[in-house]
Order: sequence, then C-alpha cells, then structure tokens
Amino acid sequence: MAIEQDQALDLQRLFGNTCLPLVVNGKNNTPEVRHSITTGNYTHIWVSAEVALGELVPGNAKKRKQAKRKITVYGDGYRDVTLHRVPGKADN
Repeated sequence: MAIEQDQALDLQRLFGNTCLPLVVNGKNNTPEVRHSITTGNYTHIWVSAEVALGELVPGNAKKRKQAKRKITVYGDGYRDVTLHRVPGKADN
C-alpha cells in the first residue's frame, strides 16, 4: 500500500467523518473526480507527481500531438481538459 493511502486511512481513523481524504491515482483521475475536488468535497488530497504532471513529462510530445482534447464543462463553470488518443495512430 502506498504511503498516501496509509496517511488517508490514518486520518479517517483519527478524525472520523470530519476528515474526507482522497488519493488521486491513474485509475480515479477522471474529470468527475477533479470536478469534485474543485467543489470542496475533500479535506485532504494526495496526488503523485506522475499523475499531476503526466502530460508534461519530456518525451511525451509526440503522443500529445496524436491526441484530441476533450473539454468537459460543468454547470458551475469548471472546465476540465482530457487528452484522448486519436484512433489509428501508431505508437513509436
């Protein structure tokens, strides 16, 4: 188990329902989760550098060029951009 997950569990054990932790990872890093973060649904948030900066890592420029941007706009004005691979583009 990652240290972030241990910390989140410790916070919940110590503070109960007053603590709402979230560990953002590759599986739950979705527009809906990011939107719920902006609306204040969590008291503590852990995000690894790999998740937060994944699109900015050197060497991914070609993959970024082969991706389409999907913009999701929520009723409160929050805008989220997600990159989706273009079908048929080969990986190198």
